[in-house]
Amino acid sequence: MNNRVIICILFTLVLFMMEHNTLRAADGAGVYGGGPFYHSRDVTIPEIRQTGFNWICIWTIHVMNEDGDLNFNAEFPLVEDGVYIGNSTYPHFDEDVATIKTDPTTVEWIEFGLSAWGSSTFDHIKTIVQTQGTGPGSPLYENFRALKEAIPEIDAISFDDESTYDAPSATEFAIMLADLGYKVSLCPYTQWGFWSSVESNTNSQRPGTIEDVHLQCYAGGAGNNPCTWRDYFSSGINVMPGVLDNGVIGSRMANWNDECTIYGGWVWIYDDFYGDLPLAQSYADAINDNVSEPWVTDTVAVTLGCDPATGTLPFTTQITAQLINMTTDKRRAAGRMDVVIADGTSYGNWRGGWTNLGPSELFTQVWNQNLPGLGKLVGNNVFTLTGVDVTPAPFNQPPYPPAGDTGTASCTVTGIAP
Repeated sequence: MNNRVIICILFTLVLFMMEHNTLRAADGAGVYGGGPFYHSRDVTIPEIRQTGFNWICIWTIHVMNEDGDLNFNAEFPLVEDGVYIGNSTYPHFDEDVATIKTDPTTVEWIEFGLSAWGSSTFDHIKTIVQTQGTGPGSPLYENFRALKEAIPEIDAISFDDESTYDAPSATEFAIMLADLGYKVSLCPYTQWGFWSSVESNTNSQRPGTIEDVHLQCYAGGAGNNPCTWRDYFSSGINVMPGVLDNGVIGSRMANWNDECTIYGGWVWIYDDFYGDLPLAQSYADAINDNVSEPWVTDTVAVTLGCDPATGTLPFTTQITAQLINMTTDKRRAAGRMDVVIADGTSYGNWRGGWTNLGPSELFTQVWNQNLPGLGKLVGNNVFTLTGVDVTPAPFNQPPYPPAGDTGTASCTVTGIAP
């Protein structure tokens, strides 16, 4: 039996679930930071939660070789051979990342940086994509899956390619990350054509994967302007300027916001001022006080169900999938199903499509499916339905809500051996 037939059958294992989980990329004040998040954890972990920063990027992962080994800042190994090993050097790193997002905290979104100036990371990614692909069994897939499983609080991976600039391999890699449950942000300072291609090609295949661009407006990108760069990307992409930690953060944000309206910005780099909570709070305030409030983001919801949800193989179940327009405007919504079966095999974007929705309309699709007695299905199977608002221009621009909102419903179902 081929994989597509197996996946089609697997789709029937979905457990009824009414979960609306809006996953939006970050708005407001952000900060990039590196080593202090692990080597000075007693200071940074409690402090960052009080700073007023809405999102952080923990900087940075390097792909060290063509085996796909992941290392943090060339200081400690993170994942090798599909196994998370970061705790062997910093035993609290995974739990500390989780703590950062635990109330009381101002941090709602966490990204891990990927690459940096002088890194060969995207050279290795290009080679691996071209020779081993991005599916199950490839080192990139297995290592980033292990990272997500070890630290599920990672919302996104931030691409900081500063040398390779190969759009086809970067796009394939971004799609792989989307299928593993990550968002992707872009962190450019030059080569806008490359970044534009990665964004448009990725989002055309996995809508909503890339929502944010973290534009470097310092060092080599000192002359960059988010109002110029936003024209390089699809409508609705949030281009947020990054600046050095100094006393002119607020005035720079205010000037850009006056010119074109920005919904966030960020500071480079937390390593320079951690341990000084009042200073960190002043930087976060300088951004949040001088950018615009995000537009309404809660536009799409999804539900997923089956009856029965559990059974002895083989059995038949009825699947019900719904996309819901949460607004009083007309919207366009795209949906996709990703599946991870009991033996660990993942199938991304197995089923997908889009539909136009009237105000407050609910779109429902129902079908019956047989589930055979396959050993691969015995045990826990995880299913995720993702709905994305892909409303085109001009109906994703004021006075209408922007596109990009993402709703998810997921569940774990057990198949019983015959």
